[in-house]
Amino acid sequence: MATSSLLDPNLNSLLPVGFLERTKERGLVVKNWAPQIEVLSHDSVAWPLYMEQRLSRMVLVEELKLALPMNESENGFVNASKV
Repeated sequence: MATSSLLDPNLNSLLPVGFLERTKERGLVVKNWAPQIEVLSHDSVAWPLYMEQRLSRMVLVEELKLALPMNESENGFVNASKV
């Protein structure tokens, strides 16, 4: 794949037909890699601490098998090395 293709991928060839048109008013598709360190360092990013997060974990990990479980320490947190 050419460097220019990596910088400006053809999303229509990667996504389902009509996806960009159907979702343009509801979400954002990022064409290139986001600056992950900056995003995760933002003040609005918080570790989930409330009840619905445990339910979401169960559904995503155990039922849908779309996520991996994070093993918490005794204090209920996951340290950086585990992530």
